[in-house]
Amino acid sequence: MQRWRACRQIKADRAEMSGNFDSVYASKQIAREQNHLRRAVRSVYLRTLLKLTEGAVCDLGCGAGSFLRYAPHSSVGLDINPHAVAYCRANGLDASVYDVVEDGFSLTPLMGRNIGTLLLNHVLEHFPESMSMLRTLLLRSHSLGIRRAVIVTPGKRGFAADPTHQSYIDADFYLQPSIFDRSGFRLQSLRYFPLPFQSAGDAFVYNELRAVLVAEGGSTKTHSRPPT
Repeated sequence: MQRWRACRQIKADRAEMSGNFDSVYASKQIAREQNHLRRAVRSVYLRTLLKLTEGAVCDLGCGAGSFLRYAPHSSVGLDINPHAVAYCRANGLDASVYDVVEDGFSLTPLMGRNIGTLLLNHVLEHFPESMSMLRTLLLRSHSLGIRRAVIVTPGKRGFAADPTHQSYIDADFYLQPSIFDRSGFRLQSLRYFPLPFQSAGDAFVYNELRAVLVAEGGSTKTHSRPPT
């Protein structure tokens, strides 16, 4: 009975995600990516994000591939939306359709690949069980030899701006004692960006929280300025 309920929940989650991230959602992402002025401004933002990574990157929830354009060689994008993935591929980016729910967050497409960083850029907030999801992803990342995870989530104003957001995440989320137990990762740093304090996200839709997690004994690159 328990297994049947779990399978039923997986199907429900898949149906919900398919509805939230359809061709209309992808077309909005693509339109933003094709806007030359926005793309130029966003390139500055993406380069600041790139500095937090180490080695080849798996951009989980890559969308229209804006980060992949700047990612190191051998990086890969995974996304549930086939329309977004098709756009990435048409632009020469390495991207694949990935059903994260069906795969149980096991990152199966990364097996055999030398990935240094798992990037979740405005992805975690889209899931109702964000802590459980993150723990599973970290456990799997550690087993795959991934040394670093970079997680970006919106402030309150940004969270409220998108109806597909389900979990609001602030600094307290990462400070819970149990979140990294037996995950093989530890919290290296937290920073609100571009304004380095949490309250900025209450008014500024683009202020976000950046968390950098590193594998125990597996990464020396640093990222300072914790939130105040």
